[in-house]
Amino acid sequence: MNVPLTDQQNNELSNWSYRVDASKFGKKSIRSGRVFIDKTKQQYKVINALDDKKTGFQGMAVAPYVNGKPDYHNIQIAIAGTNAMDVKDDFTDATQIPEAQNAIDTFIWKTSMFTSKKGILEFMVVNSMKRQLKHPVRNYGAGATKSGKSQFSVANRFYNNTVSKLKQKGFSANDIKHGTGHSLGGALIFYLAAKHHFPMTAFSSADPTSNLSSKDLDYIKKHPDMFKDYYHSSDVISNWQDSTHLGKYFSVSEF
Repeated sequence: MNVPLTDQQNNELSNWSYRVDASKFGKKSIRSGRVFIDKTKQQYKVINALDDKKTGFQGMAVAPYVNGKPDYHNIQIAIAGTNAMDVKDDFTDATQIPEAQNAIDTFIWKTSMFTSKKGILEFMVVNSMKRQLKHPVRNYGAGATKSGKSQFSVANRFYNNTVSKLKQKGFSANDIKHGTGHSLGGALIFYLAAKHHFPMTAFSSADPTSNLSSKDLDYIKKHPDMFKDYYHSSDVISNWQDSTHLGKYFSVSEF
């Protein structure tokens, strides 16, 4: 029988997923085949990892160790959230996450003065996005998902590739037992879990609803206990749960 991870371990996995970013972590980045141990002393083997340069998607599928061996019947998927200094992540937030559109449009198209200590970095992000975007980000809408050019569509390809890798080892999609993610990663794991019917735990998830079909939303409504989201009411990106109430949601002060 598979032993579910604790919420603390899921939070740890969501943090580890950021290390898939090769541009940031270089040779120390998470890659397929790597073994690592989290702060709870749980050991994992990475069976699949993707750092997609076109969209900024970063995710991994891991097998927890049990009695000294990786348990391929208990695969966990973890997806990284937004790297604010990665224009591809900012673009995904702005075009796929409703709560981010106004905030980012205001920041990019109306901001001319930078007074914070991070002003130089903010200036770099703004100008990078302006070079790539000809219109306010809200004008792009969610069509990128249907065209296969968004992190949501890449997430689905990552899931299918993970299933293919499992089949090569004699396992199946049924061995994917859980998923987790933070912020944008939470929205992406909501998306995958709703489509492929596995439990998930998100932390400060961004709003996934614009990328969910009526069938997906109906599945979540019928299986709320499979979709847990811990969020901060003071967070403008994650407090959509105050009114939407998707799955099993918990307003917390810290994780």
